[in-house]
Amino acid sequence: MGQLSEAIRHISGWGVFIATFALVGCASPIEIKTAARAEVNLINALDEAVVNLQTGLAHFHGVQAARIREEGRALIARQAIDAAFPPTQTQAKVTADKLFEEHKAAVQPWIDYAFQSPDLDASIERLEKRKEKVADPLLKAAIEKQLQDLKVQRLDATAGKPKVVQDIEKIVLDDLAAEENTAKRADNLLDILRAQIAVMKNMAEKVDAWLAIDVTLTQGQTDALKASLSAATKALQGGGKP
Repeated sequence: MGQLSEAIRHISGWGVFIATFALVGCASPIEIKTAARAEVNLINALDEAVVNLQTGLAHFHGVQAARIREEGRALIARQAIDAAFPPTQTQAKVTADKLFEEHKAAVQPWIDYAFQSPDLDASIERLEKRKEKVADPLLKAAIEKQLQDLKVQRLDATAGKPKVVQDIEKIVLDDLAAEENTAKRADNLLDILRAQIAVMKNMAEKVDAWLAIDVTLTQGQTDALKASLSAATKALQGGGKP
């Protein structure tokens, strides 16, 4: 209700302005021209501020996602090491080379392939759909080769993965998805705000241009503008119904 009342007051204010302007004639007071130009400048400044905010938020969420990935890799490495070398297990004396080999085989793959499964699944699904639509045998064979390579990568990324590693990876992927959704919502809201600012800017520039050339309204134009404003005000008062 508060926003509706404000909109009504805004339209009524424009009605008074237009009526006064029509009675004045061709010469607009310098104060009105200065105010109109200042309004345009303020709207431009607001638009620039929103652009800067949108850029800053995009960078912030990108940094947050990178931090989640890095911390997630560290957690995966810890879980993979615990799974490969349980603290309670009695270990025989081993050489550094043997320890390196065991780490390379039982730990490093889960760090290297961390968070890749969803992307691999999406790529495989996309290529399979594309393959169904292709008639050229050579192109279909090339797509099949790509599919086989991706399926091998997916097998390497999932086969034998310890349950504790799977669990922590799912948690991290959920955190990444939540961060991405938050970033998208913020970006969409700012896109809406920029669209509203664009409308404000368009109106303000038209008024500024109108005042700059000192347009004189005819009585017919004044009556038509008053009628339009009155109809718009009544529509707002009636909840949007004319």
